[in-house]
Amino acid sequence: MRRLVSRHKGIGRRASQGQAMVETALILPIIFLILAGTLDLSRAFFAQIQITNGAREGAAWMRANKTDFNGAETRIKNEFQSQGLAGAATVSRQDNANCATPANNNMCISIICYRGMDSTTTVGGGCANASAALDDTDPDVIEVKVVYTFKPLLSSIIGDVFFPVSIPLTTVARQPLSPGV
Repeated sequence: MRRLVSRHKGIGRRASQGQAMVETALILPIIFLILAGTLDLSRAFFAQIQITNGAREGAAWMRANKTDFNGAETRIKNEFQSQGLAGAATVSRQDNANCATPANNNMCISIICYRGMDSTTTVGGGCANASAALDDTDPDVIEVKVVYTFKPLLSSIIGDVFFPVSIPLTTVARQPLSPGV
């Protein structure tokens, strides 16, 4: 009888080792998804900061150079790409019109000049006619809106069939014109 017990002594240990391997195999994909999601969330946050900085830079440029749309676009792209976010190689620009949501990893820039601070009446003739007088309590405003469609790495790895997600990131920067500008 004693011999029978000692012969089957190691079977339980081998079974628990196999169970640990199965549990590890089941939990590893979940851990990978959590880590990849955290990485994508931080990348999206970083991209949002960069397009916000770019929109501010473009609005400041347009405030000083009301007719230089190309210069504002260049400033926005340079700010976005200065931190290694070169995914916005395709940029569309709308002068005096709002942007639609661009395709994945693309950027749309809209530059609109409004009559006063109400953001409903655009300046006739575009930003070249925007102005502010010394006695003006409601000066014209230049608004730069940047829309960037962020594509997470997770959707590139898993594929668009299983994870078809793109996140439109939008920011708006407004600069009121000062007298004499």
